[in-house]
Amino acid sequence: MTEAARRLHKLWNEHRAVPFPGGRSADPHLHEIALYDAWLEPIVSAALASEGRLSAAHGAMLRQRREEGNQALWAAAGEAGDAARSHVARLLRIEEALGALPLD
Repeated sequence: MTEAARRLHKLWNEHRAVPFPGGRSADPHLHEIALYDAWLEPIVSAALASEGRLSAAHGAMLRQRREEGNQALWAAAGEAGDAARSHVARLLRIEEALGALPLD
């Protein structure tokens, strides 16, 4: 496993050890964050299962996501509070770690 894959594995394990930020279950800000978390999870799982390699399709998805930016995600986190901001910051570090992986 490469150093980049080890870093991703460590970040993902640390992220999963922290509960999702609490709040009203109908809070649309938390829904936005949960959607991003749910979108990222299968990409991380696939990359880790592939010994730290990112599929071409997942690489393209990450590039598109980066082009779109994180304004909506940060806005949602800002409205949802400190725990949500911390959660989003971890997710973005994970996204960055995914971007450092080699493509298949």
